[in-house]
Amino acid sequence: MSTTPLTIAGSHEYLRDSFLRFYNTAYELRDQSVSEEREDLLRSHGVAFAEPFVELMPTYTSSETTTEDLLTEVGVGHATGLVQAGLLPYEYPYAHQADALRLSRSGKNVIVGTGTGSGKTEAFLLPVLARLVEESRSWTGTTSSGSPWWTSGSEFKPQRSQSSGRPSAVRSLILYPMNALVEDQLVRLRQAFDSPEAHAWYAENTAGEPFYFVIQAAPPCREPARARPRNA
Repeated sequence: MSTTPLTIAGSHEYLRDSFLRFYNTAYELRDQSVSEEREDLLRSHGVAFAEPFVELMPTYTSSETTTEDLLTEVGVGHATGLVQAGLLPYEYPYAHQADALRLSRSGKNVIVGTGTGSGKTEAFLLPVLARLVEESRSWTGTTSSGSPWWTSGSEFKPQRSQSSGRPSAVRSLILYPMNALVEDQLVRLRQAFDSPEAHAWYAENTAGEPFYFVIQAAPPCREPARARPRNA
């Protein structure tokens, strides 16, 4: 069990010592004096580590309106259970999240520029979810049932081909610039739309009809072909 104090200096020391233990294990030297000399070099400032930089994170202002009251205000109060199932499990959203939802619902285009950990994901997913919930009020019927085609050995068959009362269309397109961000957002989407609590909300409000989402990775960018000079 580590006795390193949970401070900035202690965390820096812990990370440095952990790295050196790994390095010395992977690249062990027989000569002890050479090994010690190498470790002294690695511990020197600027070689393998720099001094830690500390960034103070601001406290973002909470809305004076609860999540339930906010959703009721924009006309989708019954979405509260779904929103709190995974997307925003807090009583009060941040002020910029509430503003983004209000402005979006009023037909405005919204740009949210805030720091890390400020809830930008919720700021852009709340309007999407609100529109889906509003549309789902008019859905009738249920999706096709039965075993998935990939488990029965049959040819491809759309799983929702027999759905009635629900137009087949893409409701929202979200673009991400990095694969690492996609992985993080995929976790968030599953929590918001595919959790047991979310499915309980579907059963009560949409006759079990869930909100679907698909992750599609873009093909890797290829360097454009360059014109080659002709032989003289």
